[in-house]
Amino acid sequence: MKQPALGKGLDILFSQETLTSITSHEVLDINKIEPNYQQPRKKFSDQDLDELTLSIKEHGIIQPIIVTQKNDKYQIIAGERRYRAARLLDLKEVPVRIKKVTSDEEVLELALIENIQRADLDSIELAEAFDVLVNKYGQTHEQIAKKLGKNRATITNILRLNTLCDYTKQKIRENLFSEGHAKAILKIKDEVEQQRITDMVINNNWSVRALENYINKITANKLDTISEKDILVNALYKDIEEKLKLTFGTKVKLSQLKDRGKIEIEYYSDEDLERILGAIH
Repeated sequence: MKQPALGKGLDILFSQETLTSITSHEVLDINKIEPNYQQPRKKFSDQDLDELTLSIKEHGIIQPIIVTQKNDKYQIIAGERRYRAARLLDLKEVPVRIKKVTSDEEVLELALIENIQRADLDSIELAEAFDVLVNKYGQTHEQIAKKLGKNRATITNILRLNTLCDYTKQKIRENLFSEGHAKAILKIKDEVEQQRITDMVINNNWSVRALENYINKITANKLDTISEKDILVNALYKDIEEKLKLTFGTKVKLSQLKDRGKIEIEYYSDEDLERILGAIH
């Protein structure tokens, strides 16, 4: 069945009645506006920003920035590039539409919709944003898929990219490693090996098919060498990881790197960090 088009816009998340809570066009002091700390988009092209700045200088800000009031400030829901360009132009005021939202979760969902419609997010940014919806706000893959007009399997596959090593993720962000290559390398669980293969792909300009053939060969050769001890150790690490997730109430990643390892505990705000530190003490 064909999935709903993303062109539906914000009404995917909100009814027409809710959308009327966006006020008419207003103008705000730019110093009262602040970026969204949950902004799913992590990178902003300097060239795109320069082009937008020139356009705003010539024509002004045609599409108002969507914000929500937070205490005495206004947090950006959609339009951070316009905000940054306005800052570069030293504008004192900018046009906005003020949206009443009830939670940070709602802000993140709106920001996701806006960025997906503009195709502004890379696959890693999507994976990290979906991960926040799952692990911080308890949403299921099905719920995310329905809100974004995507297939549930698509959401699940994108979320799997979070298991890649940081090195490979960065190469994806730099457009040096495609999502197709990333899906192929997911079969490799060792982070050091992932990094080595990532470099091989980039240095030799491998196609996805070439990478898949290589991984199939090395995994087939290694199947017979995996000991019962290795299987038990991996199971133990997974068990510890799950217990830490329950203890801290957030995503925890336990990585084994030969004779050493590391524990990564994610937090999403200062309050979240204080809560986790309290759990440690």
